[in-house]
Amino acid sequence: VGAAIIAVWALLALASSVSMGAEAAENLARRAKISVSSTRDGYPKENAIDGDMATSWSTALGQVEGQSLQLDWDQPQRMSGVILHQTGLYVKQVHVQINQNGQWVTIADAGASGNELPLTIVIPFASQTTRSLRLNFKGGAAFHEVEVFDDVQVVRELETRMNTPVISVAGDL
Repeated sequence: VGAAIIAVWALLALASSVSMGAEAAENLARRAKISVSSTRDGYPKENAIDGDMATSWSTALGQVEGQSLQLDWDQPQRMSGVILHQTGLYVKQVHVQINQNGQWVTIADAGASGNELPLTIVIPFASQTTRSLRLNFKGGAAFHEVEVFDDVQVVRELETRMNTPVISVAGDL
């Protein structure tokens, strides 16, 4: 059990250090107004964009279909990717949408039906400009942090690091 806790901690530390290591890139989500389809008591929506990996937002218990998180800005924002830091392996699919002239348009997808996505979900996409971004989920959703970047290099760097195998050896097993 101790080794498993250390392994999970190491993965969370890697994920947060990679995205925080891109200090030149601003997480656009931090400046957005957030709205969500549901919230579990004690896990408010604001926690998803507070910059603190020790807090989290969660959909209401038992909600696995039709759940979403929406970010709105006062001014149009250019963006090239989304990074989602899950609290556990809950989300099976993510559909990334932007609002174009009053219509929601899907610009990227992650996941396949039946398989949970990794703890850190990295979704790069072609550069887009919008005032509203919506994430639709299949499976329950619970995130330490939601990040949106306009620098595709930041997103691709994290994607590469998250897909690089890490071998950990635990002592005293």
